[in-house]
Amino acid sequence: MNNIEVIALKLENLTCISENINIDEYIEFREYVKNNMEYPDWLGDFSKKDLGEMLENSSKIWVYSLDKEPVCSMMLITADEESLLKFGLDLNYKEVGDYGPMFVNPKFRGKGLQSEMIKELDRYCISLGYKYAVSTIHPDNIYSINNLVKNNFKLVDTKEFKRGIRNIYLKVLDNNYVEKILTFIVNDDKFLLLKGSDKDPQFHESFWYTVTGSVEKEDSSLENAVKREVKEETNLEIERIEKLPLIFEYESLGKKCVEHSFISYVSDDKVILNEENIDYKWCNINEFIKLIRWYYDKDELGKILSNKLIK
Repeated sequence: MNNIEVIALKLENLTCISENINIDEYIEFREYVKNNMEYPDWLGDFSKKDLGEMLENSSKIWVYSLDKEPVCSMMLITADEESLLKFGLDLNYKEVGDYGPMFVNPKFRGKGLQSEMIKELDRYCISLGYKYAVSTIHPDNIYSINNLVKNNFKLVDTKEFKRGIRNIYLKVLDNNYVEKILTFIVNDDKFLLLKGSDKDPQFHESFWYTVTGSVEKEDSSLENAVKREVKEETNLEIERIEKLPLIFEYESLGKKCVEHSFISYVSDDKVILNEENIDYKWCNINEFIKLIRWYYDKDELGKILSNKLIK
């Protein structure tokens, strides 16, 4: 063991097997790790049959070892339309890499190996031309969550799956993309419209819209970005946020943007504007849909927002 301790425990120092994976040995390693976890349900439990089918369908497993002892493992799962639908992500599945189970031998925990595996998966996905990476984590697994957030993943939603509740984290891999948020603000049954300044660097004109903005590095989740932008533009405090099934890709000021949509509920209607907007008004759903400048299907937007009011 002394020999192991003196070696810098980096992936590059370990022996890696990523082809012709012995599924039985992989499962044995995974179960050993699970049996030594305080909360074993945090780690996935794909069956031998599942793993075989996934590997045949272009999913990939890496197992890293030192002196023939397994140290850690990571997995990339081939995304498909069904999985992204379950995640609530309106993205092209061919552009998404699904980061599967990552686990570390208990003897080697605390060495930063999970963070290294995330970076290695990033590099691999970028080499395949993927624009996004998604990963699901148990909400109480603060160790993995911290590693994802440290590596620029943003929390986008929390959902119940067959194996329990999971947080869904998303990351934009393409450095040419700017990640943005858009949120509709509701107080009782009224929606907030904001009239932008004609000094807007993109449009140079005033029109009715809603709160939008870029996700900043300090935002640990998309919801935090929404709360920050709403506070900055309106001084309102959000009480509840829901993600909407709308993700837009467009170009703005020479940058490619991917924009996630939300609906935010507030209990106060007293708005204080910042320099980005010159006027505001609360209006019912019909007036809101009529006045907002919307570049997509207004009928679809009306149905989505109306359903939220009914709920």
